[in-house]
Amino acid sequence: MISQSTINSLSNSYIYSNNNNIYLDNNRLINETIDKIENTIQEIKNENINLSKINSRFTNLRYQIGKIFNYLSENSKLQKDQYLEYFVEELYRYIEGYLSEIQKYYCSRKKIYIDNFKLKNGFYFDEISNDAVNEVLNLCSENLKKFKKNIEKGLTKREELSISSGWKIRKVINILNKEFNKKNINEQVSYYMQKNYCVTRCSLELSTPNSKWWENVENSKVSKHTNYAHVDESFVYPKSILYLTDVSKNNGPTSFYPKIYKSLSLNFLQDTIGKVIGNIGSDKKSKLKNYYKKKYHQPMSCEKFLKHYTFLPKKLRFNSHIGWDILNDSALEKEMINDEKFFIGKKGSCVIFDGSKILHRGGLINNGERIVLQIVFGPKINFLKKIYNKIIRKIIAL
Repeated sequence: MISQSTINSLSNSYIYSNNNNIYLDNNRLINETIDKIENTIQEIKNENINLSKINSRFTNLRYQIGKIFNYLSENSKLQKDQYLEYFVEELYRYIEGYLSEIQKYYCSRKKIYIDNFKLKNGFYFDEISNDAVNEVLNLCSENLKKFKKNIEKGLTKREELSISSGWKIRKVINILNKEFNKKNINEQVSYYMQKNYCVTRCSLELSTPNSKWWENVENSKVSKHTNYAHVDESFVYPKSILYLTDVSKNNGPTSFYPKIYKSLSLNFLQDTIGKVIGNIGSDKKSKLKNYYKKKYHQPMSCEKFLKHYTFLPKKLRFNSHIGWDILNDSALEKEMINDEKFFIGKKGSCVIFDGSKILHRGGLINNGERIVLQIVFGPKINFLKKIYNKIIRKIIAL
């Protein structure tokens, strides 16, 4: 259990801890509305499959969040900073998109029952057959050769050492679903999500010591021990990491911090903001893109972004990729170091987990190499929808 002293010290563990907005932090309207949002979320989570009630709750949720953002918008205008106004507007748009995603999920849940539930803690470990592993490696052998040539050329960005689309990936997904059905992995995920799920996406990724994308080179005050630790941005897509090589502590094992996220005690809107905040100013059409010029998952290293971010009251501040924000020698850094659990295993080993609720990271290599499949589970698509998607892909390819 995380100590109460650590929770109380949390506000001093981030690079933006000394930035206060006293007026908004103590604002009664914001605090009372956050409480109402929390009550509405609990009603949604506890609601049985009653479409009308769920939609009604989401209407109320949007109304309450809208009240907060109307107030933030009014106050942003008083700062006489046009870009701050853009920040608040864009943040609200991304939150609306997130709400639409989770509303669609809650409206389509089903009651699914299984006898042996392994995913109750949000993650568990399994393995697939050597035949399936070798089939994937043989299928993608040319891609892996290309990745290694890229390394020789000094091309070590993540996108230069991975592939996530094309006919080979579609075939890998078929192999995985066949294996995961045999191992009842898809069944476990379906029960966890209360909806029929299977593997819908995956990427093949080679990690190398030459890659340093996971470091924070912009801020010397942040901890090197927590780099890249994050929770995923969408809670409707559980994940799996499947090792295609043996992985030890030195060649980039996936790490989990089982206690940390829950102990942060985030409110719903705070958590939602954290899961969309990296998008602000990232889209090429954004009015803030050229103003911030920030890294997607390291926004707090941009002073202009940080200034706008800390306009928000503390009860609304969170970044899903908090590993890049944690200060050296802070209470949270110490707790994360103590809580870190390494997933070490032979090739074919896999972990199935809810990345939106468990802080994790992986691919930070000291030596050797790591080949993995990053796997995403999603709702099953019916046969007609598959045919439609296939036609669309062919049209796009013309």
